[in-house]
Amino acid sequence: MLDDVLGNYLDTLTEREFDAPFLAILRVRGYYDIHFLHGAFEFGKDFIAKLDVSGVTYQVSFQTKGGNIGVGDWREARGQIDEMRTNNLAHPNFDASLPRRTIFVTTGRLTGAAPLSSQEYGRHLDQLGEGGFEVWDRETILGDLTRHPDLSVAGNLDEQLLRIVVEIASGTATPTMLEEYSRTWLDGPAKSMWRGALSAGVIASRCREANRLDLAAVTGLLLVRASAFRLIADGSADGDVLADVAGDLFERYAIELGDRCRGREADPDLFLGAGEIAIWTTYPIRVLRTAEVLALAALRQRYRDSGGAGGLEGQVLEIVHAQPGAAHPFSDAWAASLVPIGLVVGLSDQELFGRWATEVVRWIANRYDDSPGLAPLGATPREEVDYVAGAALEHVNVERRTTCLSATAILDLVSVFERSDLYELAVNELLAVGVFPDVVEVGDNTDQAVRDGETVTRQVNWAHDESWTPTDGWKTAAHHRRTPDPFSLCARGRMWEHLALIAVLRDRMFATTQRHVVMGAPR
Repeated sequence: MLDDVLGNYLDTLTEREFDAPFLAILRVRGYYDIHFLHGAFEFGKDFIAKLDVSGVTYQVSFQTKGGNIGVGDWREARGQIDEMRTNNLAHPNFDASLPRRTIFVTTGRLTGAAPLSSQEYGRHLDQLGEGGFEVWDRETILGDLTRHPDLSVAGNLDEQLLRIVVEIASGTATPTMLEEYSRTWLDGPAKSMWRGALSAGVIASRCREANRLDLAAVTGLLLVRASAFRLIADGSADGDVLADVAGDLFERYAIELGDRCRGREADPDLFLGAGEIAIWTTYPIRVLRTAEVLALAALRQRYRDSGGAGGLEGQVLEIVHAQPGAAHPFSDAWAASLVPIGLVVGLSDQELFGRWATEVVRWIANRYDDSPGLAPLGATPREEVDYVAGAALEHVNVERRTTCLSATAILDLVSVFERSDLYELAVNELLAVGVFPDVVEVGDNTDQAVRDGETVTRQVNWAHDESWTPTDGWKTAAHHRRTPDPFSLCARGRMWEHLALIAVLRDRMFATTQRHVVMGAPR
């Protein structure tokens, strides 16, 4: 997975753009007194450095090239290598009295007759008593970068990425912060796409080090969003490669999160935290985030390896069965969590799905009956708390809401599963407390992958049928009938990536895609 990203990134770099990562590689390998010599008077040497081996200090010279090296390019490079070997001019720190090593570096591979020619050249130098000639090719460089992914963005760490790394280390990073930064991965040349993939790998590994596997998984989803944008925009092969790499990145951390939870899904202490004053607020958020990540991973595995999805699905079912918080979206920011959870539960256990959906409806109705409702998407944590606690605390004064994304999520879910009983229950309860489902629609274009766009519209009046009398199969609302069916991304076989957009953007539910998952997911 990482090799694919690094390889594609290397392909986009010019020789000069490769200098900063290569300098970082030399330092990690133990080279010191390193000097960069590109210019009119480099005398074949792009870098010089010293290296201590078994008590002996060597003066090392490097010649770097970009891309593949055929026999013609090799013959041209050999002239520079000869000058590098024999010329003592380089830099005041070049010590001509030390034993020497000469290294030819390329970000590509030696092709055609070039490998044999380079081997023969090395044997020739051995016979002259000038051993120490090496070739570092693409595989050598990829090996270093795979062991140390941070080196790949050396010299290119933008201010935003540095700030995020600091926020992660200090424990203050948020999904919103990561999503805002990830917008820089959406457009531009291939170089920016693969650099974004490397940035995602760095961020995810730092999140894991900070014990935030949930954020590491979210970072993978943000990269999935970038791949979906590319696929919708131009359908390029690079977009397909990135989609697979991004999905693997997400799944890696989702599985690790599942491993940490295994055997404790029914234990409330797993989600309550230790010594927190506001456990009643953090508990449902932890439950929903964990179940959402595991459910998305389980759905991906259904398509890629249906036999391997059972473990993660079982964990989601156990969480939903044992943890009330799985049915209690704390605000509309958590409406999107209901979609993958509901799909996994509905595909596996319709009885449990019925109990869970009923509890979600009850929770929403209660919030709008005796409280000001659920806080809107984009609310601060303080605002989320104020909405949930508003009716009970005299000093809290928030305006009552009548719209609800969570209502849209649950109505869509029970519709795609054709649960007329649950649909009638939900409509009656929501109408009784004056809740209007908050519906976001979008055209079949790149607006699917961004929060704002020309074709993104919002409908806040009651648009669902007031009884289960769908005239077009399962479709119970105007937006079901207007929505592309299927979206082009789904027609391309990327239904899971379309679901990932729900998890990233949090405001759209793509009901037709949910229906295709219900009807087409391997059992």
